[in-house]
Amino acid sequence: MRLLTSLVLCLWVVVATADRWEDAFSAAERGDEAAALQIIRPLAEQGDASAQFLLGLAYKQGQAGMTRDYTEARRWYRLAAEQGHATAQNRLGVIYREGQGVPQDYVEARKWFRLAAEQGEPDAQNNLGLTYSEGQGVPQDYVEARKWFRLAAEQGDATAQFNLGLVYSQGW
Repeated sequence: MRLLTSLVLCLWVVVATADRWEDAFSAAERGDEAAALQIIRPLAEQGDASAQFLLGLAYKQGQAGMTRDYTEARRWYRLAAEQGHATAQNRLGVIYREGQGVPQDYVEARKWFRLAAEQGEPDAQNNLGLTYSEGQGVPQDYVEARKWFRLAAEQGDATAQFNLGLVYSQGW
């Protein structure tokens, strides 16, 4: 009986969460970003990785009337990234590579790029390729760079296609 009660409770949580996401998407489609964020914030606070990522994005870009805040963006991205959210991992890597609200740290950036890249995130694959092609926190390695550019390029990432072309045109 306890298992059945737990399963019913879990199902209720999933359905309720789905309804809240639907409400958030509807608000966003109406152009009411502030209302969407009011729905997303509690989901993020409850540990929903996608909501945490979106909240991080809102802070990073200063959307929905929010002041751009790299510290808050990093905090929410990290929460999502630690749950394996590939896009959040990539965005967290960008924060460290660019030194946005933190000291620039290529090693930390590479760590997050690699985690996302290994999940097939094309932007992270391109970023990891850049890390190797530019020797950011690692010895410069064009073979490794080409590998990551190619993986992203094969998924249609235009920037990676360009970077892969550079690798070949420069004879790297």
